[in-house]
Order: sequence, then structure tokens, then C-alpha cells
Amino acid sequence: MRFQIAFLAKLGITGVGVASGEEAIRYLESHDVDLVITDVRMPGAVDGTQLYAWAREHRPDVARRFVFVSGDVAGLTGSEFFQDESVPRLAKPFQFAEYSQVIRRVLEEGGLSA
Repeated sequence: MRFQIAFLAKLGITGVGVASGEEAIRYLESHDVDLVITDVRMPGAVDGTQLYAWAREHRPDVARRFVFVSGDVAGLTGSEFFQDESVPRLAKPFQFAEYSQVIRRVLEEGGLSA
């Protein structure tokens, strides 16, 4: 997480890390964000797909600006969740050129810039 936050800073983006899906929900309940980068698997009772489902219901503006980054390639491609969803996803390990391209595209599509 720290490495991604440091890389985002190089792109001019201030990142905030949270330790679990539950903490992410609490953060999103009280903060505006331009982008959410999450893993499919997260500690605690709320995983990344559940976080995204919560955002679709409670913060649809933010749900349009999600990016999944995961070392669980099967979870990124084989789950029922990803069969019909268009949320960008990157498999770890990834190239930071690809990472920054996805981040910039999501921000641009959301009417924001990096």
C-alpha cells in the first residue's frame, strides 16, 4: 500500500491508505475522494467486491472511479462479479506505466485529471 501511495504522489495524487474494507467504508462515508484503488481480497469482513457493491449503492459517483489491483488473478477474472462489470483491474505484479495509464484513464473518464 505504501509503495502505491508513493507512486501516486509522483503522479500528483494524494493517496490515503486504509487497512480493511470496513475502514474504507467509514472513510468513504465522511470523505470525498476522486478514486478508489482496492484489492479483491482485503482483511476483515468486507472484501473489495463488497466495498464496490457498497459504493454502488451509497456513493455511485465514487463507484464509477474504482480500480481493482490484486495478486489474485483468478479472483480478478474468474469470479461472477467480474463477468458483467467494467471496473478496471490490474494483476500484480504490474508495470507502473500500465498502472499510471489506468489511473489517468479512470480520472479522465470521471471528469478529473491526474
